[in-house]
Amino acid sequence: GSPGASNGTVIYSVRANDLITVRTGTVVVAGGGIRRTCTVVQAGATPMLAIDPTSTNVPPYASSGRRFAVVANVPWTASRGALDTWIAVTAGHSGSGNGTVTYDVAVSSLATARTGTIAVAGGGITRTLIVRQNAVAAQVNDFDGDWISDMAVFQPAGGNWSFLYSGGGRATIQFGWSA
Repeated sequence: GSPGASNGTVIYSVRANDLITVRTGTVVVAGGGIRRTCTVVQAGATPMLAIDPTSTNVPPYASSGRRFAVVANVPWTASRGALDTWIAVTAGHSGSGNGTVTYDVAVSSLATARTGTIAVAGGGITRTLIVRQNAVAAQVNDFDGDWISDMAVFQPAGGNWSFLYSGGGRATIQFGWSA
């Protein structure tokens, strides 16, 4: 406030405390050889940790650079489930506020879907991303394993199959009966 010679009111303001720890400050009023100190104690913010999304479906083939967001006001760490070796956290292993976790998923050769997790923990809070990898579906005419159909021609005269692979290259194998 303004300087004065009698009773008065001191007005002060405090910005929001985004930290989760308590903080203190002081207001000093002095005059006429008298000094008074007022200590201001401000509580910390409530710890907050969230992820988005909380679950995802991924294809059975390998994929890299998948991401999810972390919104936090606490330090945090991200790690895959102990048995989920087909998931690898590749970036954003830890942070001290908002961030992004990047992960890769390995190819699946399973006929059933599998589920794994990535846990983000901090400030006594844990949030879990559920990663569901779809089962392998039979890919018609995929002879080179790249999930894209290839061209195949049977030549009855020699009992040969000729393949033109979508990823490049050709092959001829004998299989079947010659006419």
